Amino acid sequence: MRPAWKVTFYVTSPSQGVITLDVWRVTVLGRADPMSAFRPDLDYGPYGAMRCGVSRRHALLRPTEDALSIIDQHSTNGTWVNGQRLTPGQGFPLTDGDVIELGGLRMILRIDDAPGKAPEAPSEPQRKMKGFGFRFLGRS
Repeated sequence: MRPAWKVTFYVTSPSQGVITLDVWRVTVLGRADPMSAFRPDLDYGPYGAMRCGVSRRHALLRPTEDALSIIDQHSTNGTWVNGQRLTPGQGFPLTDGDVIELGGLRMILRIDDAPGKAPEAPSEPQRKMKGFGFRFLGRS
């Protein structure tokens, strides 16, 4: 199995919520349909998806080793990234901090970890403790 993209969606309107997700395969974003058995991989129903015009199969997240892309699935009310409406069927690479809108449902994307991401160096250099050096002597 390929390594996953670890992401967090901060839903900001119309309601608020936090969704964490490991994306290791193509993932369907949308809302469940109570009249059929369809359920997307990520169901925005609890966040007011129906009122916001989120389609059942609104968009896809497509992970690769180098990028995480979103693809609008010819949704009725469109998919927007940072105020730009996406062309249906075409991938758009996502970056940390992007504002994504599925119809009227708005969220902020945080990319917590990516497959090709090198481990981050500590923000501050490790400090050595100053003081006396101690040596513990054990009994034989």
